[in-house]
Amino acid sequence: MAVLNTGLGVVLLCLFSIFLLVMSLEKLGSYAGIDDMNGFLSQYAPIVVGALLSLSCPAASSISLEGKNIWILQSSPVSVRTILNSKLAVNLTLHGFGYILAIFAIITRLKMSALQIMSLLLVPIAYSLFTTVLGIFLNKKYPNYEWENEMMVVKQSIPVIVSGIVNMLVVAVPVLLNWFLSFPIMPTIWVAAIILVISASILYQKMCTSKFI
Repeated sequence: MAVLNTGLGVVLLCLFSIFLLVMSLEKLGSYAGIDDMNGFLSQYAPIVVGALLSLSCPAASSISLEGKNIWILQSSPVSVRTILNSKLAVNLTLHGFGYILAIFAIITRLKMSALQIMSLLLVPIAYSLFTTVLGIFLNKKYPNYEWENEMMVVKQSIPVIVSGIVNMLVVAVPVLLNWFLSFPIMPTIWVAAIILVISASILYQKMCTSKFI
């Protein structure tokens, strides 16, 4: 249930991919108010896919959802890294379904350069990794095991709210730099992706050094 409630972004990404496969670009563009849909998506598809993946982060509530049963994990002989990796894997698997369908749909329907295809393949992965690691990092730092309704944890907890705000910012910044300061979109999203991967790596190493959940 928690995964379903936090999987909105992946659901939207799958719907977008299906529409892209079954509708003409002209018709899709007319609905979206975009004249050159191929040109728009060729440039912005990496950030669009990354943004929708960022909306889905069950990792931000996965530790808190253990609730009063958290003692089972805390007393288990399994390492903290292994426990965290298992929770990260759930989030990344969820993202993987939407990612694969989106990549297939976009590459099938759009005329893209080699650089654009490479950006489409790699940039969303950076957003997915950052979203997932940030979510689990915040939930580990600010857990809430004393809940009565799991919806409080899934939708209203500090880790979920903070990770949502941060994810919106990391999506918006490259786009705003392109729109208002005329930064070229491809180099901008590549720089953003590199920063996100480095940040995710730092957060991951930091939370795995802890000896307790």
